[in-house]
Amino acid sequence: MKKIVIIQARMGSARLKGKVLFNLCNKPMLYHIYNRLHYVKNIDDIVVATSINPLDDAIFSFCSANNILCFRGDENNVLERFFQCALKYNADIITRITADCPFIEPSIIEKNIDIFLKGKHDCVSPRSKDGLIRGLDNEIFSFKALCDMHGKDLTDSEKEHVTLYMYNHENEYKILSPKIEEIYKSKNIRLCVDEKSDFQLTSVLYNKFYKENSIIDTKSVIKFLLKHDEINKININVKQREV
Repeated sequence: MKKIVIIQARMGSARLKGKVLFNLCNKPMLYHIYNRLHYVKNIDDIVVATSINPLDDAIFSFCSANNILCFRGDENNVLERFFQCALKYNADIITRITADCPFIEPSIIEKNIDIFLKGKHDCVSPRSKDGLIRGLDNEIFSFKALCDMHGKDLTDSEKEHVTLYMYNHENEYKILSPKIEEIYKSKNIRLCVDEKSDFQLTSVLYNKFYKENSIIDTKSVIKFLLKHDEINKININVKQREV
């Protein structure tokens, strides 16, 4: 079975336009996310899925210049974009990541893919509502489940948010939210980039921890933030938007 990661990316973020290519230690944020995903051992391909909006030409150019697979599809119907991307790359299992998570943790994804492969699940997803720190979110689901959702009469919101139909109709799908390791549970920590203060915190952390030819250890970042509340509070006022 072919296992791919699809990174959902766009330049037109409502709250922080262009954030996916913001500079972190002389490299775009998208580079760091892509690089971190290379440490997931049980995947076959990593694809950036952006839109056909001319704003996203910058993402396509970045990917082309760095030999990163890039798919372009519908801007607003993100489920359609994922469906067509998965078709093109012959995916059987899809891991969905968003391009605003510069501390995405490879070991969590690897573990969840193993759980998916060993069980009979449509989706394996540790979710923020179950305690996972924002920015470590990931979803593993089957192409079969994606096909099923693609064939439904979807609301605009269900088209925009790839797996929302599945969660709105949990009785139709086998969804597992696996146990979350204690250190990765939310302690008023945000490791995603939605607003300017999120990026300010991310910049502080990358400047402290990042080294060439390696990736930042997420646990070290969390332990640091737990000891340095004044830094953790940089993005304390950001409100997470609910779907």
